[in-house]
Amino acid sequence: MNGEKLKLRGLNHHQSFPYVGYAMPKSAQYKDVDILRHELGVNMVRLSHYPHSRHFLDRCDEVGLLVFEEIPGWQHIGGDEWRQTAIGHVGEMIRRDWNHPAIVLWGVRINESQDHDAFYQETNRLAHELDDTRQTGGVRNFSGSHLFEDVYTFNDFVHHGSNPAIQAPRQVSAQSSRFSARQGLVQQKRLKAMRKDGIRYLITEHNGHMFPTKKFDPEAKRVEQALRHLRVLDAMYGNPHISGALGWCMNDYNTHRDFGSGDGICHHGVMDMFRLPKDAAVAYASQQEEFPVLEAASSMAIGERDAFDLSEVYVFTNCEEVRLFKNDQLIGAFAPDHRTFPGLPHPPVVIRDFIGGLLQQQEGFTHGDAETIKEVLRAVARYGDKSLPLSYKLKMGWVMLKTRMNFERAVDLHSKYVANAGIKALRWKFVGIRHGAPVLTVERGSAPGGDLQVLPDANQLAESETYDVCRIVIRHVDALGNPCLWSRETAQLAVEGAGAIIGPLSIPITGGSTAFWVKTIGVAGRMNVTIRSDHFTEKTVSLQVSLRDAEKWDRQGSGTGEPA
Repeated sequence: MNGEKLKLRGLNHHQSFPYVGYAMPKSAQYKDVDILRHELGVNMVRLSHYPHSRHFLDRCDEVGLLVFEEIPGWQHIGGDEWRQTAIGHVGEMIRRDWNHPAIVLWGVRINESQDHDAFYQETNRLAHELDDTRQTGGVRNFSGSHLFEDVYTFNDFVHHGSNPAIQAPRQVSAQSSRFSARQGLVQQKRLKAMRKDGIRYLITEHNGHMFPTKKFDPEAKRVEQALRHLRVLDAMYGNPHISGALGWCMNDYNTHRDFGSGDGICHHGVMDMFRLPKDAAVAYASQQEEFPVLEAASSMAIGERDAFDLSEVYVFTNCEEVRLFKNDQLIGAFAPDHRTFPGLPHPPVVIRDFIGGLLQQQEGFTHGDAETIKEVLRAVARYGDKSLPLSYKLKMGWVMLKTRMNFERAVDLHSKYVANAGIKALRWKFVGIRHGAPVLTVERGSAPGGDLQVLPDANQLAESETYDVCRIVIRHVDALGNPCLWSRETAQLAVEGAGAIIGPLSIPITGGSTAFWVKTIGVAGRMNVTIRSDHFTEKTVSLQVSLRDAEKWDRQGSGTGEPA
């Protein structure tokens, strides 16, 4: 694009909403696209696994979000009549949506189905007959699948945390060209060119069910989900034979009883069902250039860590440097971890030093002795004093002998600088530096008090072709504005006037936040929404509702017309 190679960084999207399934109107569809493009910072979305609302596609056109659209289906291939219906879906999809410039790839294969040469030769042929301006793809989840499409689109779920993040594209697609003798002359020429130039290859799913993560899971699991997504993106960016990677998926979604977490929900998203972010969402947002991002993926509470081990904190950011302060004392300046993530546009900043120069400034140690003591104190936090490797015991013994430090003082140093015991109010401050100047600040630590924040996505609703909706977010935050992940608050909802609430009227604030949607009911005027809880003052959101004539749009040609 504009002379530069553009890697495709994206997510899959299920058009699923709490309590209503897929039945959400224009404003909700627009909001999902805006979240993908402007909050998560991705440049591509896969519509999994069916054509979406035309409003979703309209908004993708407007904001420049590339689209991979697919025919409906999952794994199953039926009989002759079933296959003819699916071939018909190819034509219906392309004729309905071929005037959307955001679409760059037609999906002409039943998602994750087995090979069926005659069937998929025909779906691919029809797609090219109807639209010779776009490429085709067919998502599979096994190696060596027979390739009739232009792009080898592959669901790569190999990564389980400690192994390579992705499979080698040439190994996955190695057998794809062996079947060219059974294909037409045009197909044989195309495959010959692919063997010469390299196959077109797009990772269409990764992670997801390999590591289901809830927004209220322990810190270590939420961070690991984010890191797994970043490892795949890093491997994709580092491999010139891969066009991009689309993670599974944007948000959690309802599912059948055998596939969720016992609650009818697949917790596979980087956001929850209400489009509220997990740490993995911020990891995606940190890879774009348009707006600054800084999120310390830790509460900095030692009780959240196994064995009180606060030895490593990830900061997801696109800043060039992060400065860490402890009660306004500078600990150090830290750079992104390009060694571990050489391919990422913006690797996370990994902070492992939470003492900085304080041993010199406050305890009077020389620089060399202070560095040795810090190394040993970090090892004690990691291994425990009883399992401390001999090398660290020898180092500490040498420093204690050299500085005439007794055992009690060594214990005091650990208590003061690692366990942070005796500090009445501990505050950590992370400052993001971009282009040489501070742009964002995040604080963690002791922050008694707090409040409920009530944040509507809009203040006006308008009925036109259908009812309109608005999401209202509720956040239980501490005095520093951070979500109280341990919150057990419950919100009671009520509405008066020109609207209604979608879903239950009493909702838990899990993981520090939740949300709900309100909808119009065919009446103009004010809609007043009240949120009550046991421990906070009542909040009211007032929304203005207007009625408009149904939008007039020319349906002639929506299914059978010619592309513009």
